[in-house]
Amino acid sequence: MHDQSLWEGVLTKMSQHVKEELINTWLRPAKISADGDAVNIFVPHKFAKTWVEREYLEHIRKILQDDYGIDSPVQVQISQVVVPVQPQQAATPKTGKVSNSSIDSIFTFDNFVNGDSNNFAYSAAQAVAEGNFSIYNPLYIYGGTGLGKTHLMYAIANKVREKFPKSNIMYMTSDAFTKEMVSTIRGHDQEKIESAKDRFKAVDLFMLDDIQFLEKREKTLELFFNIFNDLHLQRRQVVITSDKSPQEIDMEERMRSRFASGFQAEVNPPAVEEKVAILMQKSEELGFSIDSTLAFYLAENVDTKNVRDLIGALKRVHLYASVQHVEMSVELAEKAISDSGQRRKANIVVSPQQLITVVSDAYNVKLSDLVSKKRTHSIVLPRQVAMFLMKERLNLSLKEIGMHFGGRDHSTVKYAVDSIRNQLATDEYLKEHVEKISKKTFG
Repeated sequence: MHDQSLWEGVLTKMSQHVKEELINTWLRPAKISADGDAVNIFVPHKFAKTWVEREYLEHIRKILQDDYGIDSPVQVQISQVVVPVQPQQAATPKTGKVSNSSIDSIFTFDNFVNGDSNNFAYSAAQAVAEGNFSIYNPLYIYGGTGLGKTHLMYAIANKVREKFPKSNIMYMTSDAFTKEMVSTIRGHDQEKIESAKDRFKAVDLFMLDDIQFLEKREKTLELFFNIFNDLHLQRRQVVITSDKSPQEIDMEERMRSRFASGFQAEVNPPAVEEKVAILMQKSEELGFSIDSTLAFYLAENVDTKNVRDLIGALKRVHLYASVQHVEMSVELAEKAISDSGQRRKANIVVSPQQLITVVSDAYNVKLSDLVSKKRTHSIVLPRQVAMFLMKERLNLSLKEIGMHFGGRDHSTVKYAVDSIRNQLATDEYLKEHVEKISKKTFG
C-alpha cells in the first residue's frame, strides 16, 4: 500500500534543500511504501532509480529516521505500472515513414562523455530514448554552443531507431524549419498550411535544434506552436535544444510556459577532469592516442568553455606533430595553441561585487545607487551594463544576478541583459564603453 501522505511529508522536507523543479522531475512521480520491515520507493524507470539512489537516497533515509522514527532499510525500485510508450504502436502515420537521413549515426550515448556538467541532461535523454515519452515531454536541453546538445539529440534518435525500428523520427534545425514554413506561409494558402502541418502527424519523435533562432519570427513560431500542440496531445515526443532557458527566450509567455511544463535540462561547460576524459576519448576516435599529461595541459590551457573548440585544439596539435614528424608533447601543444590564439591567459578571478564596483567607477555613480531601486537614466544604464557583464562574463543565472541588485526578479534582469545586447549591435559608443569596462575588469 502506497503511503502518499508520508511521501508528501518527505517531499516538503526535501524542498528546503532541493530545487522545486528537481523534486517535480525525480521525486514527485515516485511512490513510497512502508510496511515496517522495509521502505520501498517506486520510480518509473531505471534512470530515475539511478538518479534518486545517487542524489537523494541518503537524505530521504535521514528524514524518515529523524522526522518519522522509521529505521527500516530504504530501497529504490522500478515500478511495474509505468511502461514505455512503443512509438511504432502509438503512431498512426498518414504520410509514410519520415526520413532519418539528417541524423548522424556516429553520435551515440556510448561516445558521449558523461560528467557532472551534463549528467542531468544525459539521464533525461536516456530516459526519453527508452520510450518514456509521457514523462519527459517536451525535453528541453539548453546550454552554450559546442557543449553536446546536438550530440544528445542524435543519441536519442539513434537509440529510439534501434529500440523501435518502425518509429518515425524527424530532426530539423530551426533554420531548416523556418525555410520550410516560410515557403508554406508565403502564399497564404490555408490548404497548403494544413498540408504542411499534416506532414508532422506521422512523427513519433520530433527534434528541433536551436529554437532560439525562431525568436521574433511570429508566423513561424505560431505554426511551430500549433504543430507542437498537436504532437503533445497525441503523446508524441518533442525534444528541443536552445542556448537559452525557456525563461530567457524571447517568445510569447504561452510558448515559454509550455516548454517549461516538460523537462528542462541544462548542459554546462565541463570541468577540467571532464575535459581530460573528452580529449582522451576523442583522440582514440580520431585514430591516435595522447597521454594524461598532454590531456591535462590542453584541458587547463585552451581558452574555451566550448568542447568543440577544445577538440579543435587537439586536432591542431596532432596536425603539428604529423607535419613535423614528431611525437605529440606539451611543448608542441604550447606552440600550437599559442599560434592559434587559444592559449589561456593568466586567470583573473573577478567577483560580482568587483564587477559592480568597476562599473560604478566607470559611470561615476555611487555603488549604493547602482544596487538600489532608483530608476533615473543615469543609474539605469550602468546598472543594465553591470547585469549584462555579469551574465556574459561571469555566467551567472538571472536569479543570481537579481540577488546582487536588491532581489530583482529574473524578468527584470532578462530585460536589462537583452536591452544592452540589442543596443551594442548599433551603438558604437556604448560598445566601446562596455569593452573598456570589460578589459579593465577581466584583463
